[in-house]
Amino acid sequence: MLKVILADNQAIFRAGIAKVLAVEDDVRIVAQAQSLEQFVMALEKFRSSVAIFASSFLPNLENVSKVAQQSQSKLVVVAENGENPERYLKAGCEGVVYRSIGSESLIECVRRVSRGDRFVQDSKGPAPAPEWRCRDWRRAAPHRTSRGSAD
Repeated sequence: MLKVILADNQAIFRAGIAKVLAVEDDVRIVAQAQSLEQFVMALEKFRSSVAIFASSFLPNLENVSKVAQQSQSKLVVVAENGENPERYLKAGCEGVVYRSIGSESLIECVRRVSRGDRFVQDSKGPAPAPEWRCRDWRRAAPHRTSRGSAD
């Protein structure tokens, strides 16, 4: 069983990753941390885990990396799209993925990192979805009333 710790101050971030990983029989979310203190406590309590966290979450990655190493846990950072992975790899992260990562790739990353492999997602990743403005959307599709008929 792969133990996973999720850490970020945004609940939606943690919930989204938890939903992706929850359907896997061999993966178990053992902790969700919303603060640095909770994250360090989870790393110490749930040894030999894979910890997934957002790059914006940690002010001092080097200290967390030391705690993870002492607890024999592996770190996976979810970086901003286009961010250079070298900083995270040098600081001790075993995996670097971007916000554009798909479900299957995230699961593959967790499994590979848990086995001791490094995983770095291609920074180009999939093309972002087009941004729609309200006025563009209204031009592209007829307005529907509450009864379902087009205006």
